[in-house]
Amino acid sequence: NWNRILRFQPRVDYTPTVWLTTVNTAEVLVNYTVYDFEDQIQSVRSFSFRQAAWSDSTSLRIGKRIQMTFQGGVRIYERGVLKWREFKERPEHYFVEQSYWPQVTIGVTDFVVLGAGYRFFSQARYRYEGRTRRFERRVSSAGPTAALAWSGHHGRSVSIEGWRETQSDEKGGARTFSNLSITVGMAL
Repeated sequence: NWNRILRFQPRVDYTPTVWLTTVNTAEVLVNYTVYDFEDQIQSVRSFSFRQAAWSDSTSLRIGKRIQMTFQGGVRIYERGVLKWREFKERPEHYFVEQSYWPQVTIGVTDFVVLGAGYRFFSQARYRYEGRTRRFERRVSSAGPTAALAWSGHHGRSVSIEGWRETQSDEKGGARTFSNLSITVGMAL
């Protein structure tokens, strides 16, 4: 197969003061994957993937030990069947995703940081019938987050992050999960 990928991703880092930082990114991405033998193998199809995405990461320091952060983004993408020789495509699926994560962290000591926040994710799924885009369903996930980080001398660190999320869709299904992530680092 052949991958032809084009990406344009401007980014703005803005720090007007020592207590405020914001990073904003926009991205346009296209990926055309072409299979050489799709004429001989029925199950192999070339495809296209197109995406536009916007993200924001803002940090506001309040005093010496308290910091508020916000991470969020919107991503729109589409997948479809590609006929490379004619450079034609037939869109099949369309998605709109949103994610938001506000968080507050407190430096308990010079080495220990505690954090609490809330994560939200939503995805709207569409399918194409001919050239018409039809809404299929929406899935979402939301819940509180907690973090504890320790950083020691000589590159040693331990980070524990946890979140509880409820995943749901419009058909009434909802499931709740608890997640825990532990990261240990050291410089050799």
